[in-house]
Amino acid sequence: MHGFRPALNFHVELAAASGNGLLRETVEALLHVRATEQTEIRFRYDDRQRDHAEHLEILAAVRDGDGAAAEHLTRAHLTTIRESLEAADFGEVAP
Repeated sequence: MHGFRPALNFHVELAAASGNGLLRETVEALLHVRATEQTEIRFRYDDRQRDHAEHLEILAAVRDGDGAAAEHLTRAHLTTIRESLEAADFGEVAP
């Protein structure tokens, strides 16, 4: 996990908490390979307080062993980010 920013480490650690080593490795690799896209997403989804609060809620559900809540919170978090990205103006995209 060297070289990852703390917010990105959260995603790797969350995957590791699943107990699935392959999932952790996959998330870590995707974050490394897609570092530029992750930076752009963080720029476009510029609500650090909300992002952090949502991460804390997900973490609490995982710590409580509430898989259903963790899944629901994670899906809601990703939906919020996706909607923000869909609404963002990326300018003209080359074909």
